[in-house]
Amino acid sequence: LITCFNNRSYQYTCDNVAGYNNHLEENPNMVEDIGKYGQQIKPVFDIDAYDSDINMNEVVADINKVFPNKPLCYAEREPREYKGKMKYSYFFYIDGVRITSKNLKALLISNGFDKNKIYDMSIYDKNKVLFLPLTTKKADNTTIPALVPIDCDIFKCCASYIQEDFEDYDAKFKVEDVPKKQVQAVEIENDEDDDENPNKYERLTMLIKKLKPSTWIL
Repeated sequence: LITCFNNRSYQYTCDNVAGYNNHLEENPNMVEDIGKYGQQIKPVFDIDAYDSDINMNEVVADINKVFPNKPLCYAEREPREYKGKMKYSYFFYIDGVRITSKNLKALLISNGFDKNKIYDMSIYDKNKVLFLPLTTKKADNTTIPALVPIDCDIFKCCASYIQEDFEDYDAKFKVEDVPKKQVQAVEIENDEDDDENPNKYERLTMLIKKLKPSTWIL
């Protein structure tokens, strides 16, 4: 689902390489929508490291804990200097799974990804976009190394490109309806001459016990 940084109303749904490449020629900084309301995407991870490259095995192990036995694809940019440091950039994608960004963020936080600074957690916020494979420009048209898919085709590295038969991970976040509490009905007798009844305090104590939460029917 291709869009533009400065014109989000522009939407181009692309499912073929020819159309993709034609759009890329005119928009070398093209991005995809990943945060529209209710939109499902492939699980995606935006990873940046500085001075030292990432440990590929550790990253793969992190992701496999959350999405075991799922195909993992990635794209990378050649390392470049950034603010006096060497910057290493990667995008990882899980194929065969679809989920909303909101639920993906919750899932990753529950697994501690927010504690590791190499993972950019801000990409899962509302209305976010991601650079697409083979882009060579930033939003301000600054030239950067191309984002190259490694040993896979372009659409494997497009988070917004999903299929109906992908496993729906949003189903794991459905909250069951909470049963409503039912209060047990208590019959209260009407004593016109209650003031004259010597057992009125005993009866009142009994009624209070019946109304305590411990006697509610759930």
